[in-house]
Amino acid sequence: MVRKLLVFVVVFLAVWELGWWAMGGVRPMLPWSLARYMSAPGAATVVDVRTPKEFRWLHVPGVRHVPELTALPADLPPQLANAPRDKPVVVVCMTGHRSSMVGFYLHSKGFKDVRSLTGGTLGWMLTANPVRRGP
Repeated sequence: MVRKLLVFVVVFLAVWELGWWAMGGVRPMLPWSLARYMSAPGAATVVDVRTPKEFRWLHVPGVRHVPELTALPADLPPQLANAPRDKPVVVVCMTGHRSSMVGFYLHSKGFKDVRSLTGGTLGWMLTANPVRRGP
């Protein structure tokens, strides 16, 4: 039973990620790929779109916290208004679902290379990457 549930979850997540890539230009990014990007300063803008409470609980170190993006505002929040549109933007949420939708929104706002962290912050943590707690 547990094995069937695990297979279902993995297949669902894969279809979700590939669907957003096919429909909206939001490419999936695996946690170990994000770790490589983050080791090269300026390689990508990494944005966490979770609520402040979720962010304080745990987050990927070094990300920009922009919870306003989850509401898909008419105008970009100030934290991203001057972000380069030609560099990759990686969107992070808790599990990878909100980040795909926000990634689609950013793509519609002119960002050329938008990616969603596969598995979100939990995927990041489960692949043995460091997390930070607190603000």
